[in-house]
Amino acid sequence: MTVGNAAVATSLLLSDYYGADVSADELATSMGVMNLLAIPLGVMPMCHGSGGVAGKYAFGARTAGANLILGAIYAGAAVLAVGIVAAFPLPMLGVVLALIAIELGRAGLDTDHLPLTIGIGVVTVVTNVGIAFVAGAVGYLVLKRKS
Repeated sequence: MTVGNAAVATSLLLSDYYGADVSADELATSMGVMNLLAIPLGVMPMCHGSGGVAGKYAFGARTAGANLILGAIYAGAAVLAVGIVAAFPLPMLGVVLALIAIELGRAGLDTDHLPLTIGIGVVTVVTNVGIAFVAGAVGYLVLKRKS
């Protein structure tokens, strides 16, 4: 889990999509407690994640009730329909992930510094996320000094 995806991006998306004032610190604390309790029981580490927020938003979720409905469906599928879940077609998962990527991309383009955002994206693809993060921070500081 990365701090960027799990806490910072999730906090920004919750604010943009739902007007929720949830800090990255609150999300990090929540995930830490969740993982400290779940991992000893054999559960894989989990995060709230911006992809989940963007995916639910892209498929129409506009209230917290969507999480309750989806959680009930997941619990029901885990107990009653394990065979159906195991037979879920992987190409369909690819389509869902592509739609989530498009939604995250649209959210990322809603910025005051579009050339910087596109430049960081290119640097990420060509090198890696760490270098892109440093380049983005330096680019932002340069733009902030100029204005």
